[in-house]
Amino acid sequence: MRKQLCAAILASFLLLAGCAGGNTADQADTTPMSEEEIAQMYSDPEQFVGRSLELCGQVFTSPEYDDTAVYFQMWADPTNGDWNTVVAYNDSSFQLEADDYVRVSGVVQDVYEGENMMGGTIVAPMITADSVEVISYKEAVAPTLYEATIDQPAQTQLGYSVELQAVELAEKETRVYVSVTNQGSASFSLYTFDAKIVQNGKQYEESDNWDANYPEIQTDLLVGSSTEGVIVFPAIEQADFDVILEASSDNWDENIQLYTFHCTFSTGSAGTISNNTTSETVVNTVNYLLYSNATTQSAGLVLSGSSLGSAYLWPTDTQTITDNDLQKLTQTEVSAVRNEIYARHGYPFTSAEWSAFFDTASWYQANDAYSNDMLNQTERANIDTILRYEENAGWRQPQQSPEQLASQAALDYCNATGWTNSSVNFVESRPAGGYYVNVMKADASGNSYEENFVVTVSGNTATVIGTEQFGEFTPIS
Repeated sequence: MRKQLCAAILASFLLLAGCAGGNTADQADTTPMSEEEIAQMYSDPEQFVGRSLELCGQVFTSPEYDDTAVYFQMWADPTNGDWNTVVAYNDSSFQLEADDYVRVSGVVQDVYEGENMMGGTIVAPMITADSVEVISYKEAVAPTLYEATIDQPAQTQLGYSVELQAVELAEKETRVYVSVTNQGSASFSLYTFDAKIVQNGKQYEESDNWDANYPEIQTDLLVGSSTEGVIVFPAIEQADFDVILEASSDNWDENIQLYTFHCTFSTGSAGTISNNTTSETVVNTVNYLLYSNATTQSAGLVLSGSSLGSAYLWPTDTQTITDNDLQKLTQTEVSAVRNEIYARHGYPFTSAEWSAFFDTASWYQANDAYSNDMLNQTERANIDTILRYEENAGWRQPQQSPEQLASQAALDYCNATGWTNSSVNFVESRPAGGYYVNVMKADASGNSYEENFVVTVSGNTATVIGTEQFGEFTPIS
């Protein structure tokens, strides 16, 4: 139970000030304490008297002052309201309030033992602080471990701009810093409860953290206004992911697409791991087989017998590919670069050749939950560029929808049977499978009548299998 700082605690510190530093400090080990030792201190504080340490925590009482110092209690484990710690700081001018987060550096001076309001025993380390600093919730409770690199951090649609200012990964949460500016035609809203992170086929929703008191994004943003805030998600891995934000305006004629931001830790991006006492910089580099020093290059890639290992082919998730790039690659390499875009997100290949090829990549893992929604804007643009390039080169036929294939198959059948002036009225899915293609059959003599063909489609092949009228199916041999 929380206990107000009382005269007994204040008296204990004053008594210590008049003694030779406590009951055992003269003989104690004075080396800095490790995080493991700090945790042990709250079970047996007496054995750590005289040791130096650094703590972060939250003040939970109203600080008390005398002529020379400020005295307060804090939770060194504020998330769980635990690790009661008594602190004296020899600066009576230092401004401190209850609920402030602080970083304390000092020495374990002694152990306080007393009773709380319910008569229970309190045992807490007494710290004489060399320095006290008021810090943020983030610094005290959820320090940043890694900061992601954001592709195209600022995106604008119809005058409505959304920018990802930063994305921070912490031990227990992920923080997305967002700025919104309305230069459009109507009020604009970005609702954080619709925000999502997608990583390795797993979707994360907003996770409120009321204790942090992060700034919130305003909705119904008027024209000419802007807002900034933080969206909190559960902790995620240090791996590539997409932040997907949904927004709308009060102008119902405007079609605003999802704002999708791809975040990565690759291509030399650095993330900083930090805590109370140490920091370490982690640098991740990626080897590309068909791209080096901002230059596209052919490697004479052959699918059979090749092994990707940890390498990738081309940075299609962050770089925009051009026809000039594609002209430097073989037909096989161009096709491989296109399929790699899907493979990065776990596309389960049905082609044995492509499945075997990407199975040689250590980063590839087939994901039955794959969706094209996982692709970022750069990847989608690169797919369009590659498909257009392949079609212009004659390497692939323009892709047709199943409905288009079914229509053409029905007309081809009519032409082959003498109905050379036929036309399609409509196409619709057939509950039993395939498609109904309703055709006005007509010949060169002007004879005509309506017929409903049943067509099946498999891949790029459509086959007329019969006709159907009034629910009665008649097969065509």
